[in-house]
Amino acid sequence: MQRARCARQAVDRWAWLITAARTQLRLARPPLAKDLHSILALARCSEEKPS
Repeated sequence: MQRARCARQAVDRWAWLITAARTQLRLARPPLAKDLHSILALARCSEEKPS
């Protein structure tokens, strides 16, 4: 019975760890997407200018 309890606790810890990691990635993604968008916009603007 002790092993089953330890296994359940380990599963709970892993579930929380994965949830926390996924949350951190989701929170970090919008600024990265915004930066990439601005970089691509600058690249497009420089291509449109006549040389």
